[in-house]
Amino acid sequence: MDLRRAFSLLLLVSVVDLAHRVAAETVTPPPPTIEELFGPPLLNQVSLSPDGTRLALIAKSKDDIGNLVIRNLDTNDKPSGLQGDDEIDIGSVTWLGNDHLLFSAVKNKISSQGLYSMPLTRPYSYIPIRLYDAISIVGLPRARPKRAIIWVRQSATDEKHKSDSVQEIDTTRSLDAFKTDARGEKFTSSYDQLFRSVVRLYPDPPSTPIGFEADPDGELAFAYTLDHGHASYARWDLKTETWCPPAPQQAFTSIIAADADRNFAWVVTRDATQGSQLRRMELATGHLDEPVATDANFDLRNAYLIFSHVTHQLVGFSYERQRTAIRWLSPKFAGIQHVIDQALPNDEDHLIVGFDDAENRFIVYSTGPRMPGAYYLFDARTSTLEGIGKTVPTLADRALRSSHPIRFKARDGLPLEGYITLPANASKIHPAPLVVLVHGGPVSRDTWGFDPEAQFLAAQGYAVLKPNYRGSSGYLWPEGSDGYRWAFLSMRNDVIDATRAALTSGLFDPHRVALMGGSFGGYLALACPVEEPDLYCCTVSICGIFDWAELVRSKSDYGSIAAYGRPGEYERLIAKLGDPKKRQADYEALSPLNRLDRLHCPVLIAHGKDDSIVSVKQSRLLASALKEHHLPYETFYRDLAGHGFAAAKDRIAFYQKLQSFLALRLGSASPALP
Repeated sequence: MDLRRAFSLLLLVSVVDLAHRVAAETVTPPPPTIEELFGPPLLNQVSLSPDGTRLALIAKSKDDIGNLVIRNLDTNDKPSGLQGDDEIDIGSVTWLGNDHLLFSAVKNKISSQGLYSMPLTRPYSYIPIRLYDAISIVGLPRARPKRAIIWVRQSATDEKHKSDSVQEIDTTRSLDAFKTDARGEKFTSSYDQLFRSVVRLYPDPPSTPIGFEADPDGELAFAYTLDHGHASYARWDLKTETWCPPAPQQAFTSIIAADADRNFAWVVTRDATQGSQLRRMELATGHLDEPVATDANFDLRNAYLIFSHVTHQLVGFSYERQRTAIRWLSPKFAGIQHVIDQALPNDEDHLIVGFDDAENRFIVYSTGPRMPGAYYLFDARTSTLEGIGKTVPTLADRALRSSHPIRFKARDGLPLEGYITLPANASKIHPAPLVVLVHGGPVSRDTWGFDPEAQFLAAQGYAVLKPNYRGSSGYLWPEGSDGYRWAFLSMRNDVIDATRAALTSGLFDPHRVALMGGSFGGYLALACPVEEPDLYCCTVSICGIFDWAELVRSKSDYGSIAAYGRPGEYERLIAKLGDPKKRQADYEALSPLNRLDRLHCPVLIAHGKDDSIVSVKQSRLLASALKEHHLPYETFYRDLAGHGFAAAKDRIAFYQKLQSFLALRLGSASPALP
């Protein structure tokens, strides 16, 4: 891997920001370009060192190369860091004390290249401490500096290492420094050399892990698991060094974070009258403290909890409602939030995403429908707010459209929500073409924040409807519904009902309605026009699923790339949908490939050839079936692309193709994007 000494991209951020602010004063904003919307963001992952003296961030070049930039906040020293190359990007960065960083490298935007340790005084002297495995950092133990607890989500080694899911590593050990592994055994193969940094192997939890949680001290606390496809968890006992199952009275409690006191955890419960409740629970007894927050309509299980670095107590949290809700339990943090909100635009959400150990300096991230992202540095000692940079500075001077929350009812009376983005000049006199943009998941949701696809479509004169169908995350669904998360046909009907509800406004042309979605949304993008052949004039599916039985088979076949997509996915599919060999009729009812005789509209099919979540075979099956039925379709496949298009060149090429596809089927109410 060719990683070279860093360059000063942070200066470029400031210069570009200033130039475009000046230009905005004299020039009428033009629409955004495809390259601006889908090109590489200039910066992201901004973080503070524990002592608050330095910033680290990932800066992207125009060539879509991820680079690590480090800036000293107390001096005027030139920023330092590491630069990626044509194949290798810096993927993520984590502070390891004040004088070291951990960073990951990614090859071709799709595969892990390794985890590296880097001293700040000698960035070019980074050392490899783990190669090729897909890794998540679980915790950084305060009691053991330079150690990290990691979860190996996917192993690049042979079969015997696949069960080594959680490990503690010494980040000072280079791969060429030792001759024995964590078990004290001599290395006998090239695979064994990858484990030289491992100092401890944790036992596997009792069922399939899908995630791990550390406590505020960085010690392993919980494993989130699937037990025969059903969600559960196990608690790590530091004294006995064993996994403990949940007590029976905790069966209906969702743990979302470890507490500073390891005898407790932060959980979300549901009350029949009060709704979703955030509270602290004693793990041994299941005793629940009084709720610190309650929401009758939205699900607090997706809340992001923020703990003080000084007291280690919970000080606040944020979660998604129609907009992002920010709630502070600490007067100090509430006061800081007030100052920030007063200083920045009120049509954006301003989130505190990091702060130093002394809680003097804070990183603020702002976003909204017309703001793709901006980072600020707030100093609580002086109450000053300093701009760090925008993720896409040129979009500050573009004609971007607002997003508006909407409500509608499904055919069975279930109240649902979504968002509408209107193009300029849309009216009942001049109704706009409508694109229904369907999110994936299905355990996901659309939010109020910036959406480059919605801006792309609105810039061409298309209105955009984004429905949050039943089962979307973040909502409180009726008790006993299992969250509607597997009600695929009802979800299909919700999207159809949302489309019909929007058309009753008179703002949209009923003869020019398109559908578009990715992943599970790609499934709905085909299922809806098959169910309602005359409602949509074209549809677009990205990485979609069309044969559910084939998907389940691919997850069980360890020779298939799709088997390595998400831990526990095969077990969950079998538990919720059943065995396709025994429930053939049910699977056939779910799969729109069996009803293509009802499809009347053209289809654009897009897929990455190296998709490990949904195999490209799904899209090839659809293309073959459309050809057999003599139905019009176009395809867009890309090498070295996974579940979506991570490379900017692939994104730009896809949206250029989409632009032509929609213009031919919907026409355009405004000039095409440049």
